[in-house]
Amino acid sequence: MARNSVPLDFLLARSILFPAIFCQLIRAASSDELAEYFKPERERKAAQASKRRAKHRREREKEKEQARLLLALDEHREKVLTITQSVELPAETSGGIVIDTETTGLCAGEDEILQLSIISESGKKLFDSYFRPLHRSWSAAQAVNNISPDMVANAPSIAEKAAEIQRILNSADTIIGYNTSFDADFITAAGLIIPKRAEIVDIMPIFAEIYGEWSDYFGEYKWQKLTTCAAYYHFDWNSITMSAHNSLADCFATLYCFKCIFGRSQ
Repeated sequence: MARNSVPLDFLLARSILFPAIFCQLIRAASSDELAEYFKPERERKAAQASKRRAKHRREREKEKEQARLLLALDEHREKVLTITQSVELPAETSGGIVIDTETTGLCAGEDEILQLSIISESGKKLFDSYFRPLHRSWSAAQAVNNISPDMVANAPSIAEKAAEIQRILNSADTIIGYNTSFDADFITAAGLIIPKRAEIVDIMPIFAEIYGEWSDYFGEYKWQKLTTCAAYYHFDWNSITMSAHNSLADCFATLYCFKCIFGRSQ
């Protein structure tokens, strides 16, 4: 708009003609009449501006809350690391273990472990616990793992169990999982340590090739869910009285599939 130009809507409004009372003269609209005419449009624009400001405030608050959460996660991780680094590595290992986690989301370092389970290669439960996270809610993950905030409200923090978990990890010569890198990423992001001497076995890519569903998009065999792998080998979920997406149940299913794939006795 050029400098000192008059808005078109104002010119149009000024051209609105009103009949003068008691005569046939036609006059231009008064300032009050113009204000009343444009009132709905002003109110609409004001409401839109108010919504935008409220949205921006919510976004800023969300960013601040996320920053506070990440800082708290870093502090907690350092606390856990102080504990786990002090746990001695035994001279000899005691065999393989199977691990699985349930989490608040998919991003290690930003999301947290809600449940960690570990069993031995012989099927003995070594560790199983819920954890109280710093996150307040995780609706998307909850829809999958069915772990609600109330279920973990009184659970221990990872720091409280760090030494116990680290001793188990340190004693393992093999760590078995299904999509093991996912679990390992969350475990290390929490401040726990995966020993370098432990061999990592991931059943998921091994089963993908066995299942044989090729992906042209990725140029490799498509990764399958643990439930698909378990069904393929006829794993009976009822045998463990737990459903899938409970990390302890998933440990037993993973161990079963591992033994089927590698010809180990059940």
